[in-house]
Amino acid sequence: TIIQDTSTVIELTVQSFSTRFLLRTTGDPEAAAVGCAGVSIVLNHRAEVSLLDWIPVDSRLCAVRLATFVKASHKRQVDRCLFIVSAYAPTDCSSDAVKDRFSDALNVLLRPAKSSYFVVVAGDMNAQVGSVHLRLNWEVDMDWTRALDQFRLSDENNRILERILQHMVRGELVTAYQCRSQKVTPRDRYTSSAALVTKEPEYDHVQRLQHLYEGLSLYGLWLEQMHKSDSLADDTGEPSTTDDLADKAFYRLQEVEALVSGGYLCDIFIRPLVEILEYFNEPLRARSLLLSYARRIPENPNALRYLCEWYRRRSRESDVSSLTLNVTADSRTEATTTDGDTSIPTPSPITPCPKITARLLRYRIRFSRHVLPEPAPSVSRHEVLSAADEKRLLRAQHPHVSTINLCLKHGLSTDALELSFALLDHPSWAVFNEPWKLLRRSVQAVGKQSPEVVQAFSIRKRSWSQIHFKLPHLPVLAQKVRKLCETIAPNPPKPLDDDAVGPLLSVIPLSSLHTELTETSGADTST
Repeated sequence: TIIQDTSTVIELTVQSFSTRFLLRTTGDPEAAAVGCAGVSIVLNHRAEVSLLDWIPVDSRLCAVRLATFVKASHKRQVDRCLFIVSAYAPTDCSSDAVKDRFSDALNVLLRPAKSSYFVVVAGDMNAQVGSVHLRLNWEVDMDWTRALDQFRLSDENNRILERILQHMVRGELVTAYQCRSQKVTPRDRYTSSAALVTKEPEYDHVQRLQHLYEGLSLYGLWLEQMHKSDSLADDTGEPSTTDDLADKAFYRLQEVEALVSGGYLCDIFIRPLVEILEYFNEPLRARSLLLSYARRIPENPNALRYLCEWYRRRSRESDVSSLTLNVTADSRTEATTTDGDTSIPTPSPITPCPKITARLLRYRIRFSRHVLPEPAPSVSRHEVLSAADEKRLLRAQHPHVSTINLCLKHGLSTDALELSFALLDHPSWAVFNEPWKLLRRSVQAVGKQSPEVVQAFSIRKRSWSQIHFKLPHLPVLAQKVRKLCETIAPNPPKPLDDDAVGPLLSVIPLSSLHTELTETSGADTST
């Protein structure tokens, strides 16, 4: 809106709000003549009643002075003045004369402000106003460094969080978790190097992040302690026992549960908390947290990955009966021996629980469906891999090959067929022999003439002919699958253009990724 006069008051009403707002604008005739708008301040009814002064300056500056109070004690209030400046600073493209005129006007506008005023300078600054220029003329009259903090009212929470992250990047984990207990936070070059920072504004989410990163630092120290035979030195002030570190890390990482309930992505924190919970023999609580995370953020494949890792650890328990999922701390059963028998009893063979194995495979299938297709491991062009080396490489870097093998082993041939096609949808897998071998086994298990096989080959026949089967150094099994594709899939009813290859990767809407998790989280101990 072009401002035609130097000061205008406009009443603003919104249908969805009953509150009335007043828009106070300012400009100057010279700016209005060239089509430049002025600056403005919006006041609600309560602020309008408290208005002491309306100070229009020009098209770049205006201010209001509002009456307010602060609570000095439980029974006493002290009157104060809130001085708000709305500014639009010149950009770098402006001339030096315009910049000097703006600085002088802002200097004159702020000069009458008393030390008891609450001064707020808002708007489009285009620079850090006041850190250098505005202090020079007033420093003799008033300690503006303390009153305005050089127009840089820093957030203590963010500064502390930055320090925690900086120390963690440097590997200074002990210093990182001690940052919050320090009262002095170093400032940047625009402020003093050891000034006490303001505690405004206090943001809950920033404080939560402080706790979480402190917990992450303690988790790192706990991992280091787990791999050391001797404790940390007591004279350094560091925790000396593994349990101490785990307990402190657990206390801070509990904030993860609030993040999960709010639907926030917290991959970096959830795995450490799960490990700490399992260290304290609370696997059920860990599983409940992972299930909630998978329900809240179904589009995150790591939620399924962490569930797979949890069930894999459960399946590796040597004796499910001696260490159930409902144990408490220090309840592991130890082998008892007679007075004369000092021999070590023979450990029982690993007997994975069938229910745990079935659920683990189910989550592995869901994880592969979620992330496939994805690139294959990179191999040097001049490197020749044997069949055993290739299988070892693919299974070490990608879990999908192992998942397909497990599906075929447990009779889930349809799932194996779907994952085999999804794996080969990325052309980088076509140069390996193992994916073609798995696809051929899946086709034989389902049936060559089954509707699933015919439909899958029909969709991919043209794209694979144009890309996959034209790659150099194709394995022998790829040629066999090519002949199988030509035999099973019918020819297209009409010729297509050379560019009409079709989409190589299917696009799955996020709404279809909601994972149906029907497990019980609390009382079910039969997993």
